[in-house]
Amino acid sequence: MQTEIENEPDDEASSLTDTELARRALRAVLVDPLAPAASRAQAARTLAEIAGALGRHAQAPREALGPLTDMTPEQLRAELLGETGGHLPGITAEA
Repeated sequence: MQTEIENEPDDEASSLTDTELARRALRAVLVDPLAPAASRAQAARTLAEIAGALGRHAQAPREALGPLTDMTPEQLRAELLGETGGHLPGITAEA
């Protein structure tokens, strides 16, 4: 893995938040084919933790309503809207 140390921060980097900079650095490790597998795996895990998918700050899984085949259309709609915030194309709260 090649790293380049710059003494002068560029304008783009100075306008980013610490979280944005951390995400960029982690993504760089994640896609670097020369980085050790353990480093790429740790970068993936850390990105998942930042996104709230893993770790102590992750959202607890909700209790399932049952198999999809047993759910009513209203339950399915509510489940989809709850998981996606209503951002799936063609799925709205009014539908």
